[in-house]
Amino acid sequence: MLMRSRYFFLLIFFFCLSLKVSGQKALIIHGVVSKKLSGERISQVLIRNLRTKDLMMSDELGWFTVNAAIGDTLLFTKTEYTDQQIVIINGSDMPVYMQPVIQRSEERRV
Repeated sequence: MLMRSRYFFLLIFFFCLSLKVSGQKALIIHGVVSKKLSGERISQVLIRNLRTKDLMMSDELGWFTVNAAIGDTLLFTKTEYTDQQIVIINGSDMPVYMQPVIQRSEERRV
């Protein structure tokens, strides 16, 4: 009797574990990275999935493809642009708009 109850609890445990694993449906997300306001495409933007630590880069035209699941956060980074974090809420195509960093020119003192 004791042996049967152990097997029963192990069976229930593994069943619950499989539900958790299958809950994260893998998606392939397509998108394009553009400059905010002008719409100019931005190439070679680094894209990191913060959950899986996967790293990829946008192509010469700003297009990218990433593997992600709903709830994952993607971090978009490029020198001279403000970092952008986006949470995946569905599997639709994703436009990303990045804000250029505004740098003040140094004034010369005479």
